[in-house]
Amino acid sequence: YLYIVPDPTTRLTGLQTGEYDVVHGLPYDMYDQFKEDPNIETIISKEGNQVLIMNNVEGPASDLKMRQAINTALDHEDILMAAMPNEDLFTLDSSYMDRSIESWASDAGSEYYNQNDPEKAKQMLDDMGYDGEEFTILTTRDYTEFYNAGIAIQEQLKQIGMNVTLEVYDWPTMVDKVENNFSEWDAVVNSFSVVSTPPQLLALSPTYAGGVNDDKVGEMMRAIETAPTTEEAREIWDELQLYAWEELLPVIQNGVYHYLYGYGTNVEGLT
Repeated sequence: YLYIVPDPTTRLTGLQTGEYDVVHGLPYDMYDQFKEDPNIETIISKEGNQVLIMNNVEGPASDLKMRQAINTALDHEDILMAAMPNEDLFTLDSSYMDRSIESWASDAGSEYYNQNDPEKAKQMLDDMGYDGEEFTILTTRDYTEFYNAGIAIQEQLKQIGMNVTLEVYDWPTMVDKVENNFSEWDAVVNSFSVVSTPPQLLALSPTYAGGVNDDKVGEMMRAIETAPTTEEAREIWDELQLYAWEELLPVIQNGVYHYLYGYGTNVEGLT
């Protein structure tokens, strides 16, 4: 039987009591509690990248200098620890493509990742003439890790003098605003699943959340798709990822999020 159990605590309790044999989506904040339980086996699976999507269409985040200042300020280890409070549950990584896709994983632009330099970020805001304009971040309690990351990001940006509002919605409402109401948000905490090739990346899509409307991105994606060899395609992708970190920042990557699965010790053969 497959049960839909929205509450994560109920899922965990059901696994502990033997009511459920296998659970998808154990709560991150209870990991330390159940990883020592002799009656539960856990699987930690890398699922994709947690990101802060920036509004490239309008508002303060549509200015590259603002995106660069925010990227300079953020401490991604602190953000991910807030979201998934154990180092087993996340990986700090700048690669847009997951490391498991070995032919595409790239370190290009890694020097721009996890800078954690609030003083430099403050100066960048001063240089661009930031005057306290409100900056709205969307998040949801439907995914606790998104909400907790949003709280951490809000606090870090307040520390560099930004006027940050965190608005919390249910998941469908948040998605609708991201896709259709660009005047109502500046950034949103979300995640992207692992994909097999760079042209599948939502982070560089021309249509997702207002899209990356950049001719160079489109040209380089087409060059990747039509490259005669994997090696040539990989070189183009390295160049494109560097360009994304240096000149675009359509998203600010927090890092790789892992997902928790649990099953009772009476279960055999689960893969």
